[in-house]
Parts: sequence; structure tokens; C-alpha cells
Amino acid sequence: MKRIDKQIVHAQAYKHWFPAATGKSYDSSKNPFYRDALFELLIRQEGLCAYTEWKLIDKEQLEALKESFVDGKTRDVEKPETFVDLEHFDPALKVSQPWDWDNLFAVWDGVNKVKGNKGVDAILKPDRESYDPHRLLEYNPSHHRFQPNKSLPEDEKLRVAQMLKVLGINFGKVVQERRDYLEEILSKEDLTGLRFEIHQFPTAYEMLRAKLQD
Repeated sequence: MKRIDKQIVHAQAYKHWFPAATGKSYDSSKNPFYRDALFELLIRQEGLCAYTEWKLIDKEQLEALKESFVDGKTRDVEKPETFVDLEHFDPALKVSQPWDWDNLFAVWDGVNKVKGNKGVDAILKPDRESYDPHRLLEYNPSHHRFQPNKSLPEDEKLRVAQMLKVLGINFGKVVQERRDYLEEILSKEDLTGLRFEIHQFPTAYEMLRAKLQD
């Protein structure tokens, strides 16, 4: 799970609206700024689920989302046909601050179901300034699962391990897709001696390549 730069570039109308939305109820896709926030997040996340890095939309769809913004507001573009949810990192803030940009991410809807209303720890919040996946995580190439970095203090290892569960990063279906994708890529690279462009699971790929080169 790489760090996400969440500066708002396109959704300027939403950017000026959400600070005054504290206390408003979360009306999901009925809200006129729902698509603005979701589209901006998908752009910032390069089309990937914020937590699992599973690809939600392709490059062509990303460009269409960028072009849908006119004067800081989305125009005439439907939500992409993909299993994506607008997710509240800290569910406790969903009532009091339902549209706070700092608490929102775009995720695969299966992850949203896994996470539910579980409590969170900001140690794995991917837009946090100090978040560094290479300090906090390592990748197990045998099982294609992330785990806490062995160099972490014990208390941090426990916190990271818990958040890996909460965010669904090692959820069975995600592990299966990640394994299949990365093993196919690595097999092609071994056969050709070339490096291929990675379209999903970039953090796992980087860590896996580093382990293979040790």
C-alpha cells in the first residue's frame, strides 16, 4: 500500500464546499458532490483501491474522469462500472464529518464490507505525511501476503498486523488476485529479461522484486 498524495486538483467546487459540511448526514450518491469526491480520489489513487492496490479502472477511464471536470465540477459522466465505494477510513467520523476529504478513500467494495465499522489505527493511513510502506511493511513471497516489518518495535508490529486485517489487504480474494497477477508478470520478466509496466499491486511488486534480487 503506497502513500497517496491527496491534494485536490480537479474537484475545486467540492474542495470549497466540504469544510462547511460538518454535521450534515451522509447521503452517499444522492449528494451532488459524491461523484466529485469519488472521481478525484480515483485520479489521486491512479485508478487503484487505496488499501489493496487492486485496479479499479484503467488509464482510459482515468482520463475520462479528468476530462469530466468543468470549472471544478463533474459534468455528464456516470460513475465507472466497477466495484468501487467511497469509504470512510475512520467510521466513527462518518456521522459528524461525513464529507471530510481527509477521511475519504476510493476502495474495492469487498474491502469496504470486510472493514465495516471496525476501529482503525492511523499507522496505516495511506495519505498520512509520515506513512512509509517500506518502513512498516514487508512482503512474503511464498504466501503473497503483507506482514509487519521485522525491524519494527513489537508494539508497532501488533498495530500494523491488526490494520492489515482491518483494511482487507490480505483478504483471500485479494491475495489470490495479487498472486496470479505478480506471478504472471515475474514469469514474463524472467523469460524475456525485460521489465513490464505494472498496472496494479505496485507496492507488492516492488518489495517482491527487491527480495528476489537479494
